[in-house]
Amino acid sequence: MKRLKQVLCLFLCIAMLAGLCACGTPQEEAPSLSPDTSPAGDSPSVPASGGTYADAYVEYWSFCGAIWDEVTRRLEAHNAALALDDPQEYFMDPTYLMLVYAPFNTACPAVGGAITGDDLATAQEVVRLYWPDAVLTSPSQGAVQAEYTFTDKTSGTEVLRQGLCLWEFDAASGSFRVTGYADGELTEFTEFIPQGEDSYLLYTMGDKALVTFEDGVITQLYHAHMINEPPLGSFAGDVRLNSLEEDDFFPGKAADPQWITQDENAQYVITIQDGVMTYSGKIPQDIPGEDGQSRVGVTWVQGESFSLKG
Repeated sequence: MKRLKQVLCLFLCIAMLAGLCACGTPQEEAPSLSPDTSPAGDSPSVPASGGTYADAYVEYWSFCGAIWDEVTRRLEAHNAALALDDPQEYFMDPTYLMLVYAPFNTACPAVGGAITGDDLATAQEVVRLYWPDAVLTSPSQGAVQAEYTFTDKTSGTEVLRQGLCLWEFDAASGSFRVTGYADGELTEFTEFIPQGEDSYLLYTMGDKALVTFEDGVITQLYHAHMINEPPLGSFAGDVRLNSLEEDDFFPGKAADPQWITQDENAQYVITIQDGVMTYSGKIPQDIPGEDGQSRVGVTWVQGESFSLKG
C-alpha cells in the first residue's frame, strides 16, 4: 500500500509540475494552483521514523491537501452565509473573501518524490522527466542533490542558467528541507518539521504554518502568507518573503505560534482554534508620486480581524 501511495503521488507530482515554472527561476513565484487541484491522498499521518524522503514527502503532500481543503471549505461556507444574509450586495461586505487558497506551492519537493534511498539511478530517471540533463549525487548521509541546466526567459531573452536542488531528510525526526538554487542564488526552500504532539511546521518563502491534527482532523492552524507584490512597470512593488538565514528549523527545531501570528510582513494570517477560523489581513494602498498621479509603491494597512461564519 505504501509503494502504491508513492507511485500515485509521483504521477500526481509530475502532472502538477507540468504547470509550474522551473525550480530556480529568480524572483518568480510558482503559479498558484486552484483548490480544485488540491493534493489527493489518505488522511494525514505521522511520517514513519526511519523512512525515506519519499515517505515524508507523501505525508507532507497529504497535509497540504488537508489544509487546503479545510480552509477552502470554511471560506466557501463563510461567503455562502454572507450571500444568504444579503443576496443582492453580499460581495460588498468587508468580510467577503475573494481568496484562492493554495499555499506551499514550491516545485523542488515534488521533483524529488522518487528519492527512496540509495537507488539514485531510478530517481535520476524520474527527475530527468522534469530536468532532462539532471545528474543526481549524494553529498552526505540523508542528502541528495541534482545539478542541471534550465533556460530562464524572465528577462525577455533566453538565458541558460545552472540549477541545483538539494533534498535533505532526517530519518530520526521525519523532517526534510529542500532548497533550490539558480547560479548559486537561493530561489526557493521548503521545510517540513514534525513538532511533536501531532503538530507540524510547513515553511516556505511565501508561507509558514503550524498545524495540529487529531485523528486526521485539523484542530489548530496558524498560517501566515507573506506580502509578495512584484514590480510592475514603474510601480516599485513590495516583496517581504521568509528567509532561511533568519529561521531554519531543519531537522528538529520547534516554532512558536507568535512567530506566525505577529509577523508584520504577513499579507494575511489565518488561525483555526476551538472550531473557529479567524482572518486578519492587510489592505494595499497606493503611495502616490510627487505629481499626485503616478504611484511609487504601496503601503499596507491592517484591516480588522474577524471570525468566519458558517
